[in-house]
Amino acid sequence: MVGEPAGRDGWAAGVAAFAAGPALVRRAWESATEGLRAVPGPEGWSANDVAVHLSDAELVRAFRVRIMCAGAARLDPFDEDAWRVSLRYAAADTALALDAYEATVAATADLLRRMGAEAAARAASHPELGNVTVATLVERGIEHAAAHAAQIRALTAPPA
Repeated sequence: MVGEPAGRDGWAAGVAAFAAGPALVRRAWESATEGLRAVPGPEGWSANDVAVHLSDAELVRAFRVRIMCAGAARLDPFDEDAWRVSLRYAAADTALALDAYEATVAATADLLRRMGAEAAARAASHPELGNVTVATLVERGIEHAAAHAAQIRALTAPPA
C-alpha cells in the first residue's frame, strides 16, 4: 500500500507510479488504430469518452488531495456517467483532455512529493467510500490509469 510500511521510500515509489499513469494512457491512445470515437453500446463509452473522463476525474482527485492536505474532512462524490452526457464528452477535444490529464497528474505528483510521506495518512470522509486517505487516492489514481489504458486498447483494437 502506498505510504504504508515502506514509509518514505514506499511513498516516493507510489507517487512515482502515480506520476507514470498518464504515460500508460498516452501510449494506449497513440497505439490506437481505429474506433477512437466509436461507442460500443447504448450505455458504452468510446475511447474518446474515456480520455475526457480521465481528465475530469483527475481534476476531481487533484482537488480532493489538496483539500485533504489542507485539512478538509469531507469529500463529495460525482456521477461520471452524468458528466459524460451533460459535459458532452463525445464532442470534446481529446488532445486537450489528455494534455490536461498529464498536467494535472504532474502538478499533483509535485504536491505529493513536497508534502512527503506524512500526507499519505491525511483522511476525509466520503459518503460512498467511507474514510479515504490521500494514500488511497494515489493508489486509486494508479489503478485508474492502468484500467483505462487497457480499456482504450480494447476499444480501439482492430477486429480479429
